[in-house]
Amino acid sequence: MRRFFAATGILAVLDAIAPAMTQDSNVLSAQLEAILDDFRARYGFPGATAAIILSDGTMATAAAGLADGESGRVMTSDTPMLAASIGKSFVAAVALTLDADGLLADAGPKYSPA
Repeated sequence: MRRFFAATGILAVLDAIAPAMTQDSNVLSAQLEAILDDFRARYGFPGATAAIILSDGTMATAAAGLADGESGRVMTSDTPMLAASIGKSFVAAVALTLDADGLLADAGPKYSPA
């Protein structure tokens, strides 16, 4: 559960700082990697990947840590990460957190049960 909240925290931090970051994708990738490295050191997970796309289309990817601790294989932004069904819960938690913080734009009419 601690890892889930760490990952949620990473996304919340990225969402908060992305608008203020430079639009240069290399600089953005380096900043994203530094954030991942910090979270990995703080929360002790073996490795992670992340990607963000800004509203102007600028994309940045980053990786930190190990993909395989036994062999020492380093995580890259192309390393596949199998997450089974946890992704649905993860996305829901992030969306609810961002909405509660007022960081999501209104995309249209809200659902209202009949």
